[in-house]
Amino acid sequence: MSKTSICVATLHDVDRACDVFSRFAANAQSLLPVQFESLEELRPEFLEVLAKLIESDSAIVLIAEVDGNAVGLLAGVVAPAWFQKTKYVAQELAWWVDEEFRNSLVGVRLFMAFEEWAKLTGAESIIMSSIETGSHNTGRFLERTGYKKSDTNYIKRIL
Repeated sequence: MSKTSICVATLHDVDRACDVFSRFAANAQSLLPVQFESLEELRPEFLEVLAKLIESDSAIVLIAEVDGNAVGLLAGVVAPAWFQKTKYVAQELAWWVDEEFRNSLVGVRLFMAFEEWAKLTGAESIIMSSIETGSHNTGRFLERTGYKKSDTNYIKRIL
């Protein structure tokens, strides 16, 4: 039986978080607004960004582990709503689960941990993103858990 756990990343976890985030970035490469020769080229930037999120009081990086191996990540922030500074909104920045664990509860457990953190921060709402690729449809999951489709983002590479 596999042992699955969700932990809040610390600076000691930044390398493991970076490994998972690199797999997310490789999958989303066509959507990223930057071009790169290899993910290794971007590793110093990934490490810096993840470290800043981990150290921030208004952000969280969650890591999913199966049998001690990092197989998923959910990073997010909480901030005042742009239209009313007394209302806080949590927003997911990246949510990734390795392909072989997508039909397990790993992603759901990351999601639930993020929602719990958002509630503890005082956020009144949560914004989640969904990249629709192939059979991977996060939007359907989000709608089943009470989220409503609000905005649709479009990306255009201009360089």
